[in-house]
Amino acid sequence: MRYFNRYIKFIVVVLATGVISCETGLSTISVPARIYLPQAEQMEIIPLLGESAYALQVYKSGINQDASASVTASVDVAESGAFIEAHPEFSLLPEHHYSLPSAQISFGKGEESKPLIIRFHRIDESLSDTSYVLPVRLQDVTGGAELAENKRLVFLTVKRFRNPYEGPYRIYGSAIPQNGISRKIEMVANAYSVSPDAVTIQGPEDNMKLQLTVSDGKVLISAAPGSEDYRIQHTPGTESTYSGEFDTDYQRNTGRFILHYSYTLNEQVVNVVAEMNFWL
Repeated sequence: MRYFNRYIKFIVVVLATGVISCETGLSTISVPARIYLPQAEQMEIIPLLGESAYALQVYKSGINQDASASVTASVDVAESGAFIEAHPEFSLLPEHHYSLPSAQISFGKGEESKPLIIRFHRIDESLSDTSYVLPVRLQDVTGGAELAENKRLVFLTVKRFRNPYEGPYRIYGSAIPQNGISRKIEMVANAYSVSPDAVTIQGPEDNMKLQLTVSDGKVLISAAPGSEDYRIQHTPGTESTYSGEFDTDYQRNTGRFILHYSYTLNEQVVNVVAEMNFWL
């Protein structure tokens, strides 16, 4: 038993020595700090109608490199030429549609990521008529870091707008056939913008899409293109509603739809009562 205890003590000493050695070794390793865009090259964004803000994340890497650093960002109009030549369906986003409130990004000691805020202005339905590109470049690093050369430029592409109702929702409710058993509805689905006040979203059937149009808190429910055969219509004597507010952090409405409608499946009318809630 005495020898066993000595053996255990020996193992503990070896492990402790190994941990201390590892910690000492890590403290002596040094990897230069680099500032970079992880979404380098091409990235699609969908600005909100009207005014909105988009946070493009900029990162600083390195080991045992805690010094502060800063980098300047700019829209590199000259880079758009080669991109548009290779992608002729795109045009440069007009200057009046965007701005950089602060072109300098500063990293304090220990900070590994910071957002570059891009503000979009006067975005309207005409944005869907053309695809746009906005080249953003990092340059002029100061302090204890350098630029990662192959990750300093990103082409932000804009192909459509979104309204504040777009995004994921958690949906639950009931589908009640006139001559059948009630079926529970419970799912998460994404709503997509079709106009400033309307979205399309998955319905209770696999190939069914609803179109929801909001006006003064009331919701008009109809069939989205391709779902006309379901003969979707509002339930008489009821009112479908929307309530919610715009959240600046999520850049969308955090609201709730209450829906009352019916559709026809196999010549049988199915009545639906459902609730759609903001979801992440």
